Amino acid sequence: RGGGAGDRKAAALPGPVQQKEEDEGAALTALPTPCARAHRSPPWGRRILWKGRGAALPTPPGGAAPCPPSPQPCLAPVPAPESPSAAARPAQGTKAVAKGAAVPVGLNFVKIHCQNKAVYQYHVTFSPEVECKAARFAMVKEQHAVTGDVMAFDGSILFLPIQIPKVSLKAQRNSDGQEITISIQMTKILEPSSDLCIPFYNVVFRRVMKLLNMSLVGRNFFEPAQATTLQKYSLHIWPGYAVSIGRKDGGLFLMVDAIHKIIRSESVLSVMQTIHSQSQRTFQDECIKQLVGNVVMTRYNNRTYRVDDIDWDKTPKDTFILASGQEITFVDYYR
Repeated sequence: RGGGAGDRKAAALPGPVQQKEEDEGAALTALPTPCARAHRSPPWGRRILWKGRGAALPTPPGGAAPCPPSPQPCLAPVPAPESPSAAARPAQGTKAVAKGAAVPVGLNFVKIHCQNKAVYQYHVTFSPEVECKAARFAMVKEQHAVTGDVMAFDGSILFLPIQIPKVSLKAQRNSDGQEITISIQMTKILEPSSDLCIPFYNVVFRRVMKLLNMSLVGRNFFEPAQATTLQKYSLHIWPGYAVSIGRKDGGLFLMVDAIHKIIRSESVLSVMQTIHSQSQRTFQDECIKQLVGNVVMTRYNNRTYRVDDIDWDKTPKDTFILASGQEITFVDYYR
């Protein structure tokens, strides 16, 4: 068929696909190929499939994609492997092995179970401010008619198994008889298995350790009553436990490790007396060399401190001012 410059021509001829380009376009004709012969005649026959340049052959309606012109025969699509059924898969957290025997293993992790559906967190404020933490505990404990007998309090945050409205309570400070206003306001509702409950569990286990007559030194608990004394080396060995709560596979767990603390039985005063008897001329320099930077512990409260410096210009009879404004000597303060 003849035509002008803008006409397109297509012919069905045996052999490979032929493409004839003209000024305005090109026409592709589907002809028999090795793939087509293998699958007999394609359903769309010999007709023009597409007009244009540089794109792939479109998929015919209702059928599979046509095979591209190639001397190689087309391969049938390979089906994707079926995933194993849920029954054949190993349980989560386990690993299947070809052979071996099961061995029971013990860990120092204890799973935490809470019977309450929720834990309620409250913020507690005192007006006027009460600096002594023991006084705060005593005042909050007196309010059991409102808070209930079950509570966990760390000095500023209160955890309860029940929900109470915002309240303002009155208490009396035993040291001076001043009236204190205690304000309790709920801040959060926590799920027992959430990470936000870890501070609550820490407060609970701290109370348990105190009931077991254990002393908190730093972050760990020790038993001074069960200490082992090494007289030859002037040392005390305290047994104790490192307790922490963390999230593992399966929920919150309590981790307990056995630890020991080695404490020198001699005091700072005895060390200074020994240095003075050995070298009086360099007494101050030797004291600074042996004491500054070391950690000491006050036995009346089992708290640890680091020695930063020694003030040689003061004595135990010197005075200092308390937070209440009272002036007192070091001797009277430590009595």
